[in-house]
Amino acid sequence: MNTPHTETRADVLVGARTALDELRAERDTANPGAESANVFSLPRRPSEPAASAAEIPGDADHRADDECQAGANKKESQATAILRLVTAAGAELFHTAAGDSYITIRVNGHQEHHPLDSRGSRDYLTRILYLETGRAPSAAALQAATATLSGIGRFDGSEHEVYVRVAGENDRIYLDLGDPSHRAVEITSTGWQIVADSPVRFRRPRGLLPLPVPAGGGSIADLRPFVNVATDDDFVLLVMWELAAFR
Repeated sequence: MNTPHTETRADVLVGARTALDELRAERDTANPGAESANVFSLPRRPSEPAASAAEIPGDADHRADDECQAGANKKESQATAILRLVTAAGAELFHTAAGDSYITIRVNGHQEHHPLDSRGSRDYLTRILYLETGRAPSAAALQAATATLSGIGRFDGSEHEVYVRVAGENDRIYLDLGDPSHRAVEITSTGWQIVADSPVRFRRPRGLLPLPVPAGGGSIADLRPFVNVATDDDFVLLVMWELAAFR
């Protein structure tokens, strides 16, 4: 019965040594005096330039990696992209007397005023980056952009008051209708009109509902039967209180 021969590591080394000696003998026969040559050196192709010391095998790959890394370092971050897009969109940054930063944006033909730490502001910043890049910003990028915009609004923006539902400006009263178009009613001593962009800045907290659009032809006297006052003088006092409340 024949026993299979298992080649050991020593056998492999002996075989390699024998082959090496045979190659050297053939070289010496063909090229006398070439003892110092490396038997494993292959002749270079005529069209192949000699490699310089700076172009050893693998260097080109390393340089390509370095160039890609340098390009990645120069790539615009998401936070910076948001700042650029906000500027390009013409958004206004401002602050209130209390130091709260706001952003004014234009949406579907009307203006909206949002605190920079509000959900409305975050939704706007997320949307503009998504429309530009097709990607959502990371939480860190959104936080960094919001903090930067807040600082700009507080220290570089102008100061304006922000109101909820009712505001007074000079001799006019403005009533936010709360509708999707962000219209308001401008009330003066001679009448009223609906305006698309009021000169005062309204914010809309959650729970603010739309009001009916007013219709012309009415009279304040129509309110008299619905209020519990004893005399006409009391009714006049009530009307005066209501007008003061608007301011």
